[in-house]
Formats: sequence, C-alpha cells, structure tokens
Amino acid sequence: MQRKLIAFLGAGPYHETTYAVDDKQYRSKVAFMPIFDHFSPVNSLYVIGTRESCWEMLTDFPYNRIEIPYGRNEADFWKMFDILTDKIDIKHSEVIFDITHCFRAIPLFTAIYIRFIRYMEPTAHFSHIFYGSFERDIPVTPVVDLAPVLELLDWIDATNSFIKYGELEELSNKIKTINDRVWKEHSNAKPRTLGEFSKRLRRLANLSRLTYIPLFSETSKELSDLLKDKTFREESLRFLKPFSLLSDTLLRFTDRFTKPLLWETHLEVARWYLENKRPTQALLVLREVILTYLCEKDGCDAYDYKARDQREKKLNEERKVSRDPVVKLWGKVTDARNRVGHALMKRHKKDISVNKAITEVDHLMKETEKVLKLLL
Repeated sequence: MQRKLIAFLGAGPYHETTYAVDDKQYRSKVAFMPIFDHFSPVNSLYVIGTRESCWEMLTDFPYNRIEIPYGRNEADFWKMFDILTDKIDIKHSEVIFDITHCFRAIPLFTAIYIRFIRYMEPTAHFSHIFYGSFERDIPVTPVVDLAPVLELLDWIDATNSFIKYGELEELSNKIKTINDRVWKEHSNAKPRTLGEFSKRLRRLANLSRLTYIPLFSETSKELSDLLKDKTFREESLRFLKPFSLLSDTLLRFTDRFTKPLLWETHLEVARWYLENKRPTQALLVLREVILTYLCEKDGCDAYDYKARDQREKKLNEERKVSRDPVVKLWGKVTDARNRVGHALMKRHKKDISVNKAITEVDHLMKETEKVLKLLL
C-alpha cells in the first residue's frame, strides 16, 4: 500500500519553529515537511493552495501542486471538489492529511471531503489528520493528530444507520474494531463485555434481515439485559465515549419487543419493519401475527408447526365465506402478503400504485391491532 500525504499551503507569512511529531523534533516553516520526513517513505505529496500561496517556499521539494479557488462562494467549493477528485489519486493508499496551513473555510470542507471520499474509495485508509498548533511565544509546536475526528464520523454513520434504517451492522463493526484495538494494546484493563455485545448486535442485524422473528425477540432480550449490565455500562463509558449518547435509544429499541402476549411482540416487530421502510417484511410478519394470536387464544404452543398449520388451513378454507373479523383480516393480509411474497409475478389488468400498496400495509397494521385487541 502506498503512502500519500495531502497538505495545504496559504499565503503566509510563515515563521520557522520546532515541530514535534511523536517523539521527534524538526525545524521548519511549514508542518508538512516534518510530517513528510517523519513518515518517510511518502510516495506522493499533494500540496493544495491558491494562486497567492507561498509556492516559492517549496523550491527543490518534491510535491504535486494543486491550485484551487479561494473559497469565496458555493461555486468555488464545487470547483475545489472537482479539482481534488480529478487530480488526487488515493486508490489502495494510506492517506495522511495535514491541515495546519488551511485557510478560510477549507478545514470544514476538508472534513466533509474526507467523509465523502471514504464512501467513494473504500480501498483508501485515512490514518492521520495532523494539525501543527503553532503559538509565537512557544518554542516547540506540537503536531496534533485529529484522527479521532474520523472515528467520530464513523459513529455518526453507525448511529444514522440505526436511527434511520434500523441497521445494526455498522454499530457492531465499530464496537468490534475498538474492542480488538484495545485488546492488542499493552494494558491491564481489557474490556470483558464489548466483544460479546458486538456479536449480539451482528446476530440481531442478520436475524432482522432473515425475518427470523422468534430468534429476533430472544436476541433483543439478551441485548437489553446486556445494556443494563453494570460492567457493560462502565466499559462503554470508558472505551465507547460516543456510544453513551446512543445507549438509551438502543435500549428503548430492544425493550419494545417485550410485550405481555407473544402476538403483541410479533406485531411490534412488524410495526418496526414498516417504520424502517421494509413493508415486505412487515407483511410477512403481520400474517404470522394472526396465527400466533389464534394459538395463544386456544392455549397451544405458538411455535408448534402443526398447530400453526391447522389454523392456517382453517382460515384459508373459511376466508371466502366467513364474516368472522379475524378470518376477514386474514384474507386481506394474505392477499397483500402474496403480492409481495411472489414478487408480483402474476399479471394485473390495471396499474399498481406502489405508494398505495405501502399505505395499505400501514392500514393493515392498524386494523390487525384493532381487531385482535377487541377480541381479547
């Protein structure tokens, strides 16, 4: 993997100082020269600046000059984006940023640019974002690594995936990465619960994709218990700082699938699928809710295959003639479920409104709750 350094250069004036990178010191007017030497070999150095930047300072220094607009308006920022995307190649590279000599709004633009490029170029690894904290009266200028900013962006992505789409895999991956890193460090304090928590998150993510509802509910309960565990709370506060802002939301998520009756739990799962833009899975579960309800009503094991099969056959036999509310509900849900379950492969004489179809799932969800609760 090649190593690329991307730095910025302004109009100055720049004063010579002693830059401290890790445990070594270097004399220079700009921070990226010591960084270049410290992380040698660097295969490519890209220096980004405007026409007014102090390019004369870099005479005889090996670099690729990238000239961008000054950043006075929106059009300038889009030009910057095009220029950087076109002229910087970071494929299969370790990428180091130095933003010490950024100017105007460029640091903010850089953070957003890095986040975007991480999506677009997954083969690139962004290892450092350096900033030389220069103060005129301080003899040594520390070069601070702002890489934790990248980690915070990971937390934002993972949180957004969970809050917006109910996806847990990114959160699981983030916790696993931190747990593995801490275990590799030479420290006496090792987390005891983070690895298991990550595994359960991943298991729940996969169960939700497969619509394995009984196991989904069980794993949610396990996660809920772990979230309430004192050791986990202490370790998450120590090793997963941003997670503390998310833990209560995640606990509300896992606790919502614990209801007095099993059919109510399954209905809550169906509702969750619909909330997270998965109407097909919502319908698959909604149909099973009715069978679970009938099994519980009759006092038999709701997960007994024969018991469910008997009730399903009876409902299908009666759906054309019976006026029983549950049987009528079964017919509506089954028809909607069959359309998505068979990928709408049967030709329809009239156009299908997909928006209306999704709205129908919401109506069926409300009708199911109303009908079954009235019959309790």
